[in-house]
Amino acid sequence: MQWSSLRVIAKKEIIYASRRPVYWVSSVLLVIFVIWLSVSAATGAIQNIAQTSSDLADYLARIYPQMFFLLQPFSLFLLMSLYLFSEIFIMEKAQGRLEMLMTAPITVKNIWLGKSVSLLVLVYPFVLLTEVLYAVVWVYTAKGLVPTPFAVTAPTLLIGVLLGPMLAFAIISLLGLISFVAEQVSTVQLSAFFMSFGAAFGGSYLLSWLQKRLFVQRADLIRWPMVVGALVLIGLIGGVMWVLQKRIEKDRIARTFG
Repeated sequence: MQWSSLRVIAKKEIIYASRRPVYWVSSVLLVIFVIWLSVSAATGAIQNIAQTSSDLADYLARIYPQMFFLLQPFSLFLLMSLYLFSEIFIMEKAQGRLEMLMTAPITVKNIWLGKSVSLLVLVYPFVLLTEVLYAVVWVYTAKGLVPTPFAVTAPTLLIGVLLGPMLAFAIISLLGLISFVAEQVSTVQLSAFFMSFGAAFGGSYLLSWLQKRLFVQRADLIRWPMVVGALVLIGLIGGVMWVLQKRIEKDRIARTFG
């Protein structure tokens, strides 16, 4: 693997994206919106429940941060990646810049990895920042409602800080690799769009269903089997990407150019 060429491609994409105001504005607004929505909805529910059942309010105070760490890092990574995915993968091919890269002495693997790494560098810090700010805002807001406003487990942190974002990153990287050989890149772009919003909204309904199932037992939402499941999913997607990048050659990509 030519690490120098990988770094050059990643650096090019990072510099290009970071100089565009839309990247910073959209990222900051999305972070603020996610934190506000997550905290305001949860504290409102706890305030209403605390008037009738302090025990249930304590349980909700424990489960809401777990719901946040299970869904939001994953869906936030996907949502924040939408604009960058379009710029780094889709527009690169549509505007002919990928065709120029194919003439350079760089392997397809390095081109793809360089672009994927740049996306990770541009998105992951904002996801981590969101989690830290959420924890601070949540503790400050909920400390007057329940005795223990923030008590997360090791599986919760592992899913929220690492596995959730990495699963989203694996999905976006796979779509980026597929875009190289797709004749209609708009189809791949639409797939990323619907997948991102489907994860955000569909995941919310799934969490509500899980919360109701675990309500009677007062059980934690995120447990070790879920960690194992996330690792298996990441491994499966990684295996698919490994096989695909072995099979994709420059000639095959060149046949998809308009």
